[in-house]
Amino acid sequence: MVYDVATPQALVFVGYVPSASGDVSPEGLKFVPAAYSPTGAALLVIANEISGSTAVYEVLSGETAPLVVCLPLVLRQSD
Repeated sequence: MVYDVATPQALVFVGYVPSASGDVSPEGLKFVPAAYSPTGAALLVIANEISGSTAVYEVLSGETAPLVVCLPLVLRQSD
């Protein structure tokens, strides 16, 4: 799910982006500012408990929705 969080007291649901990678049960979230990102873009890293996968989302800025998340990379933990 994607939310506009420009005003934390009034979150707005923007849309739903299904995970094509099979990620199940997101548990841990970590925001990586652009200044610390290897791609130069802000990232949201999500650890998924059930699937054992880690997804990396790029956070984009826009005029209508200050935070829009799209999926550029998917990393999978190998057993």
